[in-house]
Amino acid sequence: MSCSRLWPCTGGALSGGDALTADPDSSIAAPAGGDVEEAEIVDENKNPDAKTSMRVAPAPRRRRMLALPVLGLTAILAAGCSSDSWPQLGEASPTPSPSPTVIAPENQKPPAVTEAQAKRILKSLAGTVSEADAALDLDLLSTRFEGPALAARTTEYALRTKLPDTAPPAAIPTDDVEVVLPESTDQWPRTVLMLSKTGDDTVPPVVLTMTQADPWSNYKVSNIAEMSADAVFPEVAAAWLGTSLVPSDSAFLTIAPADLAATFADVVDQGEQSESYDTFDDLALSYAKSITDSRQAVIQALADKGAADTSKAAFDMASTTDAPISMTTLDSGAIVAVTLTDTETVTPTGEDVSIRFGDNAQAKALTDATESAKGVETTYEFQLFFSVPAKGSTEQIRLLAAHQDLLSVKVIK
Repeated sequence: MSCSRLWPCTGGALSGGDALTADPDSSIAAPAGGDVEEAEIVDENKNPDAKTSMRVAPAPRRRRMLALPVLGLTAILAAGCSSDSWPQLGEASPTPSPSPTVIAPENQKPPAVTEAQAKRILKSLAGTVSEADAALDLDLLSTRFEGPALAARTTEYALRTKLPDTAPPAAIPTDDVEVVLPESTDQWPRTVLMLSKTGDDTVPPVVLTMTQADPWSNYKVSNIAEMSADAVFPEVAAAWLGTSLVPSDSAFLTIAPADLAATFADVVDQGEQSESYDTFDDLALSYAKSITDSRQAVIQALADKGAADTSKAAFDMASTTDAPISMTTLDSGAIVAVTLTDTETVTPTGEDVSIRFGDNAQAKALTDATESAKGVETTYEFQLFFSVPAKGSTEQIRLLAAHQDLLSVKVIK
């Protein structure tokens, strides 16, 4: 799915495509048992299909059905950009080519792979993933994906199984590999970071990390995201030299990799009130604001449908149990890949109020339900790549790439 935050709109249904889109005709709250007009109520003590005029006195006990706010794509970080907008790693942006001032330390281990090997591995991996995507073969996919990348694809497969018109995910580009940054090690597991793009200059470059658990295993992608048109890729070592992984608790960066996800989540939640607000660059702050704006849109959608007093929405962004992957850059900083989830919970505030999915196809597909008396919990996954400066640097933490997926929709029991 898109690298952008999924925004709630004013309708009450989810589309069957990658993006969740609004259906303005499905947002009318309707009592259980039949699609009725707003001016009708259902007497639950009688035939559930029977309609009762609001003029009848005394009024029967009502169960109000609230439409689940619809979600749609926000502005993608790099949407609509021309080829001139993408990072030109051979020109304006730093290149991964060898620098005459870079000298390998005496104890430097060899790179995990050569540049040629990495490109062959990526091409083989991408082919397997495309085959798995076409067949919705999760077992085949798991030979090449793991962690956050696998979790996101698992939900996509579930949706495409029940909603065949759902568009498949984009293929991993292999046409032009701009960066190969292997870990320098003679041990396992070993990791490689790559940046690649297609021959279509309107498609954003992709940043990914892949790891080989042992000598007998395939390399598997754990993190993958689209690079922003406004991002500047940091200067990294040449593929022949490689680099080292940064420990999650490292004190040699402006923030330890283990704390990065939670710190960004705090910026999303607190905005300018966050103590860490000024440590992130404009692109990261813009992305954080798009998430908070989408949350506000959910609240506004409920209010627009007259449900502000009978329902509430809550949000919780947090880091996941997936360990960050951090690789050293030439300026002693690091490229850090982290994963977060943002959980949106919409619940009724009264015993006689329920949430009905209506034409919300994706919610129905993932829950096997049509309504909920206690609420709905929707979780999104964010795969983010940041460039984190070295300790003592005055530079900000820069967002390099982002990818968002719908991870789950659950009926609250």
